[in-house]
Amino acid sequence: MQLGRLGLLACSVLLVQACDNAPKAPQQDDGRKPATHLPASAVQMHSEALFTAGSQALDTCLQSARQMDETIATFLSKPNETTLSVAQDAWLNTTLAYRRFSGARQLGLVRPNFFSHLNQLDYHIAGFPIQPGFLDKFGQYQYSGLVHDIGFALTEESLVNQHGLTDLSEVVLGVYAIEFLLFNLGAPREVRDFAQVSTLDNNLRERGFENIAEVPNNRRRALLSLQSKILLADLQGLKLTWDGVADSSIRVTWQRFSDTQKISAARDALTGAVTQLMVDIGELIRETDEPLQISPTIKASGFAQQQQFIHHALGSLTVYAAFLKQEKKASLNAFLTEAIALTETDKLSTHATMQDHWGKVFAVIKRASDALSRDY
Repeated sequence: MQLGRLGLLACSVLLVQACDNAPKAPQQDDGRKPATHLPASAVQMHSEALFTAGSQALDTCLQSARQMDETIATFLSKPNETTLSVAQDAWLNTTLAYRRFSGARQLGLVRPNFFSHLNQLDYHIAGFPIQPGFLDKFGQYQYSGLVHDIGFALTEESLVNQHGLTDLSEVVLGVYAIEFLLFNLGAPREVRDFAQVSTLDNNLRERGFENIAEVPNNRRRALLSLQSKILLADLQGLKLTWDGVADSSIRVTWQRFSDTQKISAARDALTGAVTQLMVDIGELIRETDEPLQISPTIKASGFAQQQQFIHHALGSLTVYAAFLKQEKKASLNAFLTEAIALTETDKLSTHATMQDHWGKVFAVIKRASDALSRDY
């Protein structure tokens, strides 16, 4: 589905546009401040609400990411089915928590010239889709990926530099790269893949390994540990650049926008987020062999987790609807409220199927999209 790739296309722009200082917001051609449908005080109030919501979302995600990092450390110290399961659950919590930032991440996609650093960090945190074989063994390719490339040094610097170096699908960092290492694809992850190798025996020497750090199990362990710690650092960096006081921060850059530009950016971010939600819901219920545009673990998870996946993203949009004209805002809020209500329960209603449920949610969000596209 082409819509699912819009985010990746936008992210490709950021990699060549990132700079140390945020650009100044463009001025109106005639130098006059245009009239808006909102008073300046309302734009300021809604802007504060927008940044507060984004900051709270990142706080929640940071808390989950810290817990995930701890569970991964425990798993690596004692690899067994129980510690693996706990780490997988923590991954799911972290990934779902980042969905609370769905509205905010769209700002970078619709205004890449001004929020390139937001795009860059978002790509580090949630770059998708990935090429599993770029990271580790996959399917019939049992010796592929960075895990088996002993010439590639596994360091924080090398992983950051390698992430998306020649293609956006060459994802090394973020929750979806971690997902592959924790869950595997097409078959359950085997705990023995992470068993620490402490002795370079004759068998390993015959395979060409010269030191213990080169053994795939140990490189896999090192990769997962580094990915988790880099993710935590990237989330902390995103929190700082989101509502920091530096001249290049997202908040300060937003403050340089005129009221008209703020309203336009919020509207475009809302439109992009609603469109992406329709893609996400379509992915939850479609049956095809084509590559997924959402996480395979999310798609295969239980109904309650799928509900959270959509619910958190929906909840992030209300602060953007506040910037709309009154009639359109009332219409949008009604649709968002209805869709949010549909995603609040963790159990299917009696006799309903997953297709029935997500079909209803999709229909409501489609009406929201149609309302956004109409002029009032």
